[in-house]
Amino acid sequence: MGEKMKLLASRVDVGAVFVAVLLWTAAVKNDRDQFLASEYWAALSLNPSLSVLKENHDVFLGILCIIFAFSVFRKHSLLISGCIPAVIFIFLQIYITMRTSFTSEASIKHLFSIVLFSAAGVMFWNSAARIGKALSVESIKIGIYFFSVALILANLFNLLTGHGFVPGVARLFGTSGHPNFLGVQLALCCLVFVDKIVLTRRLFRALNTALFLAGLYLMALTGSRTAIIVFSTGFVAFYVSWRRSFTLPFFAILFIFLFFVSQISDVALSAFGPAFDRGGAVNTRSEAWSALWERVSASPIWGEGYMRGFTENSILRGWAAYGMVFPVVVMTLGSYAVYSLGRYSFSSMGDFYRLYFCIVLGILVGGIFEGYLADTYSTPVLLYLYCLLVCPRRINLGSKKVEETSLYPKNVHSKMVNLKS
Repeated sequence: MGEKMKLLASRVDVGAVFVAVLLWTAAVKNDRDQFLASEYWAALSLNPSLSVLKENHDVFLGILCIIFAFSVFRKHSLLISGCIPAVIFIFLQIYITMRTSFTSEASIKHLFSIVLFSAAGVMFWNSAARIGKALSVESIKIGIYFFSVALILANLFNLLTGHGFVPGVARLFGTSGHPNFLGVQLALCCLVFVDKIVLTRRLFRALNTALFLAGLYLMALTGSRTAIIVFSTGFVAFYVSWRRSFTLPFFAILFIFLFFVSQISDVALSAFGPAFDRGGAVNTRSEAWSALWERVSASPIWGEGYMRGFTENSILRGWAAYGMVFPVVVMTLGSYAVYSLGRYSFSSMGDFYRLYFCIVLGILVGGIFEGYLADTYSTPVLLYLYCLLVCPRRINLGSKKVEETSLYPKNVHSKMVNLKS
């Protein structure tokens, strides 16, 4: 019993707190000035307590600095093997910064994101050197879980106190700058609770179920179709990998559902509630994709060097702004992450990697309909980075069994299995 408690305590590392605070800073930003200057959203209602949290965004950044300094100075050695995809992604951000003017506000934001992305990588590598990569992977999951609980409770509190909406708009804004942003964040949080429901028992399972249902309810209030796509994709991926079989009905249901949501008329969607009413618009994506493709065609190699206009597709948005490098790198890294994490999700290590697999797949599919992967600093981008960080170092392609020894020492793996039981 003492050994189990010691192992459990080691899993709740400072790295988990760092992950949770980092994701919070990306989700709950200090956008008050932007809202006040907006013609449409200036009347957004937000609970005073949450307003204080948003206005003191810099305090959370200070907490990140303290945690980072404490962790790094406590242990100087770093483990960098196995994180090449994450390093490539950070170099992509450096390239994006170089493509923009160094005097522009966008360039300053990119430099800021590079610092935070690099800090996330260093924290993970440092944690891997201190407690092993196996426990570091679990530490990130715990941090994502803490963030998910905080985001659900914050938005539920905001809603129950009569806030979170713009007068005349049926969609829930909550703690974000747009219903679509909040919807995607909540969809990813719901996937976290699905994982917890499967892995926990009794009281904790009931608690996670309640948080999951609250997350689904809040997500429905945002009226975000992209959020539905992200959650449904991740949920199907989770279920299929959990049951260890690729069943045709689930892939057929997923394809039909995605096609239905992206092409269905607004009249039919309105039946699900006023939050899905788009005022008679039938297809809100075709015009955006056509405009983005025109910008890509005008400068397919180098891009325009800045963001503007529509944001309804991650690949086209990044391609139009930063050139061909963006779609090549993002799609290559995404494909690698889906394949490597998917292989582990179907192995005996599935309980440790399944959540990352469904998150990265949901983010990539949802990115077809929203441009969040081209964001400077957002929750989906950070989770995408963490999925790249935890990608297995190597996979045995010559057989069906996944190579495990390079990632999980026998003593660590056996202790974690015993802890679950």
